[in-house]
Amino acid sequence: LTPTEAVALAHDRGCAAVIAHPFRRSSVADSGAAFDAVELNGKRPERRARVRSLAKKLDVPVVGGSDAHIPVAVGRAATRIRVEQPTPAAVVAAIQRGDVTPVVRSTPVDWMMQRCYRAYHGA
Repeated sequence: LTPTEAVALAHDRGCAAVIAHPFRRSSVADSGAAFDAVELNGKRPERRARVRSLAKKLDVPVVGGSDAHIPVAVGRAATRIRVEQPTPAAVVAAIQRGDVTPVVRSTPVDWMMQRCYRAYHGA
């Protein structure tokens, strides 16, 4: 699927279309597709400003997502969503309106644990 087709498919099914990994060997962000948001996954603090800049350029909100591949990363990033009723449709609408705030938690302990886990598991 092209990015435009993927976005249309998501919207046809009542879902939000979010650019995940906006800078990972991809031109999705430059595709012109009408994405609803850009994901800030919390893995790399040095990329946060770049993600926010991309979201501003695309005129879409930033959402948070853990994108956890290791246990210590679960919950590192999330999205605070402002809705009256937490239904799937209300969540999608909130993302599309920009009534969302990414929340990222990272501490030195998180980074140390992540490095230890990777060293031990070879990840």
